Amino acid sequence: MQKCSCFAYRENFIKECHNKKTGISEKEVVALMEKNKLDESHMGIIKALGCMEFASKSHIAHYMEHGQLSEKDKNTDLAKKLKQLCDYGIVISVCFYPSDVPCSYRTCSIYSLTKGGRDIYAGTKEDGAISGSSGMLLSMDSREGIADILNRAAFNSFYVSSLSYDIKYYFSYCAGRAVIEGRLVILSDKYPEGLVNVCVIPVRKMEGSNAECASKIQATQEHFRQKRIKKPWFLMICEDDAHERELYSYLMDCKTIEKAVICMTKDTYLIRSDADAFDNITTFTQNGKELVSEFKKIIF
Repeated sequence: MQKCSCFAYRENFIKECHNKKTGISEKEVVALMEKNKLDESHMGIIKALGCMEFASKSHIAHYMEHGQLSEKDKNTDLAKKLKQLCDYGIVISVCFYPSDVPCSYRTCSIYSLTKGGRDIYAGTKEDGAISGSSGMLLSMDSREGIADILNRAAFNSFYVSSLSYDIKYYFSYCAGRAVIEGRLVILSDKYPEGLVNVCVIPVRKMEGSNAECASKIQATQEHFRQKRIKKPWFLMICEDDAHERELYSYLMDCKTIEKAVICMTKDTYLIRSDADAFDNITTFTQNGKELVSEFKKIIF
């Protein structure tokens, strides 16, 4: 039986919050600072969530491993530090489960900064901006908000699996009327163009998501054409193997695929501790009525 994605979408999702305290005042932050209650490890977690917005514990651990923390702080008890930040009201921890079948499936715990936590993070930035984020707290109760949170978490599986590469990321990239989770630029003499734009679009398996994905591809292509930027590749982050095939078939049926370079990856691969974001990229070819998959690697 195939392993299920820990960020898979289910209809009728509701939120389970693991915090007793879901916010922190400016006065409380000052008190924590004065008592030296926030150390380098706490700040590393805050910076990780400031960048990633919605992340699992493993995402945070990967991010911090590639940061500028000392070896002592890299080896700290992350679970303990996260709990402290949740107890302070700086970080919130939630998971989602279907209300009609509460015992059937739950996402993993997803962490994000509360408003007070975001204020602390903003204070660490020279320009006071939230680096790489949309600057908006998504709704954790609406269908669309939950899907966006899970898409962001799925994207972060790709992001943290690529941190060993020297890449410039553009998060929440506005491509005309569409917003895609990430655009990255690969400079490599391995390709005739010398430069490849890769647009990363996470897709959850839910009603309307395939059509929305096709619309994002078309809008992004038009945006790149108008800006006279080199034609992008598209990398879809699906939930699992079956979802990859379903989405690819849809894109092919609606003729989107004829005009775009489409690759696939999936949560069930990216969540592995040894995953390389640019390895095990799935491409498909049509052999009669059968879709034939092939694994490739994006090379630098």
